[in-house]
Amino acid sequence: MASTDTKTPSPEAETRETANVDKIRDIIFGSQMRDYEKRFLRLEERLTADAQALREDTKKRFDTLEAFVQKEIDSLSQRLKTEKSERARP
Repeated sequence: MASTDTKTPSPEAETRETANVDKIRDIIFGSQMRDYEKRFLRLEERLTADAQALREDTKKRFDTLEAFVQKEIDSLSQRLKTEKSERARP
């Protein structure tokens, strides 16, 4: 009978291998990852600022539109009153 000799690494060996792989990744890709993190942070800050500016611009436009509509309603209301009073005269 032939015996199959399979070696399974111990948990400590796996941990060391994982740590070694992590170190190698950090050495090879560390600067790139830090650069990507900085870029993403700047992008996130820019998007947040743009979203805030868009909110403020939209609010200002709605306020302007609301004032215009109110002014037009007041104007039409005044015209209606004037028209009614002119038609009510004998």
